[in-house]
Amino acid sequence: MLVWKLEPALACGNVIVLKPAKQTPLTALFCASVIKEAGFPPGIANSVP
Repeated sequence: MLVWKLEPALACGNVIVLKPAKQTPLTALFCASVIKEAGFPPGIANSVP
């Protein structure tokens, strides 16, 4: 479900804040690392603990 909201936001040039769910915290952290590896500028995807 995270990706459904993530892709349109990034395509429109918006900054995103990822707040991991208690049940699946590694999913949001993995998405943040993929965004970083994809070459997006710093600050585009932020993770909140």
